[in-house]
Amino acid sequence: MGELATSDEDELLYAIAVELGNLRDYIGGPVHFDKLLQILEKLSHETETVVREEALKSIKLISENMSPQHIKTSLLPMLNSLIITQNFQGKMSSTYMFAIVYPHTSREEKEHLRSKIVELCSDETPLVKKAMTKNLQDCIEVMEKEFILKDLIPIIITLSKDDTDQIRIIILETLITIANRFSKEENNKYLINILTEQ
Repeated sequence: MGELATSDEDELLYAIAVELGNLRDYIGGPVHFDKLLQILEKLSHETETVVREEALKSIKLISENMSPQHIKTSLLPMLNSLIITQNFQGKMSSTYMFAIVYPHTSREEKEHLRSKIVELCSDETPLVKKAMTKNLQDCIEVMEKEFILKDLIPIIITLSKDDTDQIRIIILETLITIANRFSKEENNKYLINILTEQ
């Protein structure tokens, strides 16, 4: 299977990415998940968008049957590797994984991940920047409110004034996600100004 994952045939890679997630129930339990994850990590670097997307969906599917400790020992290193890769497709894939990994990490690890989220929101590659901006909503769903305020609101304010229409539209959707986490008083204090200044 690992050799097949190096194929240049996009349709084959797509099928592998889909089916690896479905194999989680048939390979003898979580102890063998790392074998699937190694292949899925390779696929998360692929040029073809649909291959990467299905690989990430399979990673998320597998993670649902992983213990918090297993996520820390397997998915956190994968995420950190994707963040620093020179391959921009890999960086784009990393933006999807933050919300999967973040809840299961230590305070120090969470601080590191938040800093990387902010960095990727300002990445020099527009596609990476857009991907991280889009996936902020999932991050907000799992992040502590105090750190949404401290770490994310400043970058959201910056992105709300971005030159790119798509980024500004995504931020409007992100503000709705934040509003659902915040109280009416907090929304008035932190979000109204962002909306009025767009």
